[in-house]
Amino acid sequence: MGIPNFLCIGMQKGGTTWLYDVLKQHPSITNMPAKEFVFFNNFSIPEHNEWPVYHRRRQALDSLKLEITKDNQLERDENFFERLEWFNHFCKLNVDIDWYEKLFDIVPKHKIAGDYSPDYIMLPPKAIKDIKGIYPEIKAVFSIRNPVDRAWSHMKMIVRNEGLDIKDVSRLLNVAKRPDVLRRGHFIEDLENWKNAFQDDFLYYKFDAINKEPLTIVKKVCNLLEVEFNPEYFTNYEDKVFSGQTAAMPDEVRKFLEKTYCKEVDYFENLPLFTD
Repeated sequence: MGIPNFLCIGMQKGGTTWLYDVLKQHPSITNMPAKEFVFFNNFSIPEHNEWPVYHRRRQALDSLKLEITKDNQLERDENFFERLEWFNHFCKLNVDIDWYEKLFDIVPKHKIAGDYSPDYIMLPPKAIKDIKGIYPEIKAVFSIRNPVDRAWSHMKMIVRNEGLDIKDVSRLLNVAKRPDVLRRGHFIEDLENWKNAFQDDFLYYKFDAINKEPLTIVKKVCNLLEVEFNPEYFTNYEDKVFSGQTAAMPDEVRKFLEKTYCKEVDYFENLPLFTD
């Protein structure tokens, strides 16, 4: 069985896809067929015991649709059929630690691989300690975003997915009050839980650093993962992070979010750009 070498634990709408797209260019890091395995949530967060399998299946369908659309000679691509087998396993309904580790069987011995699941940031302290106990050498990376901006980005995704009117302020306020939106911005205790459990095997960077000092992020992550840092490996680190719809946040929504996250915003603004 394989094992994960690192976790990118969040936050949702915090730039984890940017890190995934950059690191997969590194010759020592395996480009896994899917980004988010969302495994540990199944057993540690009661309200997360159903949706992860459908999230994994959606990733599989999106990936396969893209491949089928782009390539009309897949019947000659043996790697494609290996990926089909991998996705078949990835999409199973019942999962356990053996299921999880088998996902990493595709990783060559001379490479490492990670699991980029933004909702891991919400895991309770015992689950985090258990992960570190199972995989003593594992590392964790956390991208922190201003919780007001994070919530607005999350809300725009919901508006797009549910076909809502982004100009309907009363509807937007209802979306802002959804537990799944609010919970992901209360990150202070989550951050401390991961730092305490992982100690020197943990680093964070602020979302703002993606635009300000992207190569510094990459260098710090490479050092944490104990792989060579060479700027020539990375060609798209300056790519803009996908931000969804460009609609401005209504004042009423901003006031609600700023009041909700006043403690978190103050904490965020006083954090250095990176882990020291």
